[in-house]
Amino acid sequence: MAFLALLFISSLLVVSLAEISGKIGINYGREGEDLPSPYVSIQIMKSMKVGQIELADSNPEILTLLSGTRIHVAVTVPNDDIIRIGSNETYAEQWFRNSFMPHYPNTLIQFVLVGNGVLNSGLDGDRMMFYDSLLPAMRVIKNSLNAHGIKNVKVTTTLPTDALQMSFPPSSSTFRSDIVGKIDCCKTRS
Repeated sequence: MAFLALLFISSLLVVSLAEISGKIGINYGREGEDLPSPYVSIQIMKSMKVGQIELADSNPEILTLLSGTRIHVAVTVPNDDIIRIGSNETYAEQWFRNSFMPHYPNTLIQFVLVGNGVLNSGLDGDRMMFYDSLLPAMRVIKNSLNAHGIKNVKVTTTLPTDALQMSFPPSSSTFRSDIVGKIDCCKTRS
């Protein structure tokens, strides 16, 4: 029963082949019905020897529960905060101090993900504002990390499944033409 509940809160279950090979990674979202409490969820993850967790936000209760564990964490800046963070350094610093600093380094935050699926195709007016604010928000968050001497936390964003124009074979994959510029800016750090 507990395992099934974990499956409902997890939208993605992958085997990590990265630095923490052999451990499970979980994408932990809190939208749904009849979910176990964060405490129960984290206990289940610990019993499963989860090595990495991606949070859909920067929930302070969950980050506190992950404190002192060996679970590596990715926190997410919600889409609704991207525009304000990208255009207002005071707000960005406030988000950083309230959402990140109380938990770091006791919680092993490895990534700050700015937004979720911002680069989806079919951008309408509202989504286009998020799209245009994505890189400025990523830069401001990275600047906050640097200003606090934090060099080992990466800033990135999630890519939707439709980010690839062509995905097979993998060696021939290409990004959609409308997002290549954004990705090149990230790659070249410009």
